[in-house]
Amino acid sequence: KQYNQEYKDTTTKQAEQFKADTEKALADLNTKIANEIKRAEDTLSDTQASIDNNLAALKRVAASVGALQAQLTADDLETNADHKADIAAVKDEIGFRFSQIKHPVQAFDSLAQIQAKFPAGADGDMLAVDTGHIYIYQWDSNQWKDCGVYQAQGLSQADQDGINNALKSTGTVTDSSKAPYN
Repeated sequence: KQYNQEYKDTTTKQAEQFKADTEKALADLNTKIANEIKRAEDTLSDTQASIDNNLAALKRVAASVGALQAQLTADDLETNADHKADIAAVKDEIGFRFSQIKHPVQAFDSLAQIQAKFPAGADGDMLAVDTGHIYIYQWDSNQWKDCGVYQAQGLSQADQDGINNALKSTGTVTDSSKAPYN
C-alpha cells in the first residue's frame, strides 16, 4: 500500500510537472509563433509600402513620359536619324552648288564701268583693265572689293620691250670692264 501511495504521489507530481512544462512550452511556442507572425506582418507591411511607393513613382514617370510624348508630337520634332539625313542632304546640295559655280573673268575698261554694269553686284571675277586689278562683289557688305593685280595679266608692252632690249647685244665689246649688253 505504501508503495502504491508513493507511486501515486510520484505519478501525480510528474503529471503536474509534465502539465506545467507542457503549458510553459506551449506558451513559449505561442509567443514565438506570435512574434514570427508579427514580424511577417511587419515585413509584409513594409514590402507593401515599398510597392506602393514604387507604383506611385512609376505612375509619375508614366505621366511625365506621356507629357513629353505629347510635347514631342505637338512640336513635330524630327528624329536624330532624320536630322542626320537632312544634314547629309544639305551637304550634298552645298557641294553641288559649289560644283556649279563658274567664275569666268570678265574684263572691263575700269572699276567705274564694272559698277555701272552691275550696280547691285554680280558673281565672278571682274578685271579692270586700266589698273589690272580684279574685283569681286561682297554680298555681305554690298561693295566691290579690290583683290589686287590679276595674276594672269601679262607684262605691259613697255616692260616687255625693256626685257627684250636688255637681252640683245649692240656690238662687240672691246673693253673687258663693260658688259656685253645694252
